[in-house]
Amino acid sequence: MNEMTLSNLEQSLKQIYTQYPQSGWTTPVEEKEFQRDMQQHGINLNSLFPEPLSAYLSEEHFIPDDRDVAVLRHYRYLPAFFHTHGFFEITYVFEGECTNYFTDTSLRMQIGDLCLIAPETKHAISAVTDDCVILNLLIRASTFDTAFFDLLSGRDVLTAFFTTALYGNHENAALFFPTGNDTALKDFISYAYQEYQNESRYFQRMMNNLIHAICILLLRNHEKDVVILSGTGDSMDENLIYILNYIQANYSHITLSDLAGFFHYSERHMSRLIKENTGKRFSDLVRDLKLSKAADLLKNLGLTIAEIVEQIGYSDISGFYRAFKRKYEITPVEYRSRLQL
Repeated sequence: MNEMTLSNLEQSLKQIYTQYPQSGWTTPVEEKEFQRDMQQHGINLNSLFPEPLSAYLSEEHFIPDDRDVAVLRHYRYLPAFFHTHGFFEITYVFEGECTNYFTDTSLRMQIGDLCLIAPETKHAISAVTDDCVILNLLIRASTFDTAFFDLLSGRDVLTAFFTTALYGNHENAALFFPTGNDTALKDFISYAYQEYQNESRYFQRMMNNLIHAICILLLRNHEKDVVILSGTGDSMDENLIYILNYIQANYSHITLSDLAGFFHYSERHMSRLIKENTGKRFSDLVRDLKLSKAADLLKNLGLTIAEIVEQIGYSDISGFYRAFKRKYEITPVEYRSRLQL
């Protein structure tokens, strides 16, 4: 991968940075503050970009509608203003170095370092040298429990991270993996970048499988070295992750009574714990898991809808149809038809 030459946009950004290095490139600032500073210098930075810079990055603008994953190279000399995004982001230092700033800490990242950032986590990246190559793998959060369902069913640090980010109300900022000279991981990430550029046959399936492979390599080779960059530090029931994982593993038949009994809680306490930490009632959480799994199973044309309904634990097929349409705004048959287009 040869990405060392500065693009026209990067050259323009470098020129502005060279003139105004104090204006938010190496010290993170709020986006409005940075824009105000640029206006004082008579610079319209938004004119360089197809869409205005924003403090919130949405899935719709960065991940194509028919994709679960996007892989982009971070622009060198892009201002380091704080922002949040609606997707998971993997920041990987392919060459050079950068600094990843969070609300209450900063992370100096060198070649081989990888940072997995949860949705809605406020951060800023400073990469202001010609020789740095930073790759960002963006993973859609809204379809994560469908496209990457099996990543939610383990008992490891990544399962805990993804589960809490998707279903918890607590800020769970980031995981930092110093992977060093892990050539296998670097090759997979490089291949994901190339695959995203080429969009060959079976592109979507390949991209999702590459994300699985990257996660497996992180766990296999670097789980013991992971650094958890916590958010606000709010207290959390120590069993919450195990509770959410247990629901994931047994969603098709689990009851609140079963769950409470397994963890030796009263049903009232378990119900309140789930509501406070996920924002959902137990029944709504289980229903959403069933429907997400159903959406995933609809990709398998060898399964009839009746078989899928039975597999996910719905006893009433008409009730399943109504619930599915409420969640996805189309029927299961229509959903399956769209997958074949």
